[in-house]
Amino acid sequence: MKHKPSDTNNKFFSYLEFGSICLESQSKHVWDFRLHETAYDWFMLARYANDMQAYEELIRVLRSGRPPASIELVSTKYAQEIHHSDDLERNLSKVIALALLTGNSERSFYELGHTLFGCIEGMSFLLNLLESLSIEIPPLCLQDVRWYGRDISALFNSLAIKLHSNFSVRTSQSEAELPSAFDVFFAKGVTLLYATENPDQLFSEISKGTCALFDYSFPVDEQRSRVIGTGKKVTHVCFHEFADLVRNAGLSFYLNNTSLSGGGSEQMVSADCLVGPEQVCRRFIEVEGVIHNKIRARIADVPQLRPLFPGISDSGSSWGLAPFDTKLWRLSRSAF
Repeated sequence: MKHKPSDTNNKFFSYLEFGSICLESQSKHVWDFRLHETAYDWFMLARYANDMQAYEELIRVLRSGRPPASIELVSTKYAQEIHHSDDLERNLSKVIALALLTGNSERSFYELGHTLFGCIEGMSFLLNLLESLSIEIPPLCLQDVRWYGRDISALFNSLAIKLHSNFSVRTSQSEAELPSAFDVFFAKGVTLLYATENPDQLFSEISKGTCALFDYSFPVDEQRSRVIGTGKKVTHVCFHEFADLVRNAGLSFYLNNTSLSGGGSEQMVSADCLVGPEQVCRRFIEVEGVIHNKIRARIADVPQLRPLFPGISDSGSSWGLAPFDTKLWRLSRSAF
């Protein structure tokens, strides 16, 4: 859920410019210029649609050849076309969470700030890749999942449905128009910064999922607000206030890829986060660890896989229970 690009309280605004430059005359001509929501929609539409098309092409490449030649071509195209280098690893986490939650006949997935729901194409490619590498995961059919999403863009909400006519996709700009509980919740940290302003709001969002996956940067000592590059004022929720809400709800809170920045009252902890019932979290961590080990073993045999899984290639999964006493963070950056 990104901010509205036309927020009149901002000192900044979003724009998109398209034109041409003549190298000979060193002149510039602007063919089109757009502002606010239109600028945001048009740019992000192109970026995420390119990811979706790239994933479909990667599936075709994967099926047309044999490893390692096909893997090398896939890795090259992935690096060239997919906007975020860790996108496949993020999709792996979503796949594992969905595959494990088998209690419901119809599994549900909710993403705050879904854009075009391109994660469906990303997860489809991932499943094809794992199959080609003979890496088994718990069974999962993406067409059996009920996909829900909320985004500020009416264009994205509409196109996400039209682009996935073979899937059960439901989107809205309004929280009230969607169910209140899902099997898996996912959001990017920047989306949560735009969408929530205090610990209660953040917890309300992530607790919609039986299993919640998200990244976030928490101030260690107290809530902090700042203005980011888009001109939007956002609020970072204090770690211990959010952690207390999780604990009081009887849920577990795990952190991974944790890093500390700043010092004193400016200290921040950034991490991938997992929230849910202890049994669900432990099972997720266990299965993820097994799959990561299998991927690392395949990378040893087929080094061309490394660009697809940069984080998995470098180190193992290191999920740990979030401490409710943050004194260690204030004392040492080597706590993690």
